Amino acid sequence: MLGASGRAITEGFTPKWLHQGFQKSHHLFNYWGAKPHIMKNQTAILVEGPGNVLRFEEAGIHNSLAMFGKDISDSHQFLLERLGVMTLKVALDEDDAGRAGKEKIKRLMGNMYNLEFAKLPSGINDVGELSAEQAREIKWV
Repeated sequence: MLGASGRAITEGFTPKWLHQGFQKSHHLFNYWGAKPHIMKNQTAILVEGPGNVLRFEEAGIHNSLAMFGKDISDSHQFLLERLGVMTLKVALDEDDAGRAGKEKIKRLMGNMYNLEFAKLPSGINDVGELSAEQAREIKWV
């Protein structure tokens, strides 16, 4: 165990997420669980938060990693390289922060990986809002 994460349950409360005992920019949630699956098929799914990873796990998809937010860090990139990732599927939220995160990933990593981005169903802005069946049927572009 590295530390603990908590989420505010009151709308508008800041910070929305609080991480204690570790630097979120140095770790990817589910790294050890996803590692054998990623190394086998050289594909990782990158999401914002642990809840998104758990939705993919519920759907039987075991190669997702969470950045604890929208920002990809140098440490995150190093961890992806250590896993031998060739295809990076990105499923960030469909809000301003998620769009900014996707643009940063394109800019920093577009020449390093085959990048694919999730096209979420209409009206859904977050992987965590998907059903397990919808998570299995995400369109990647």
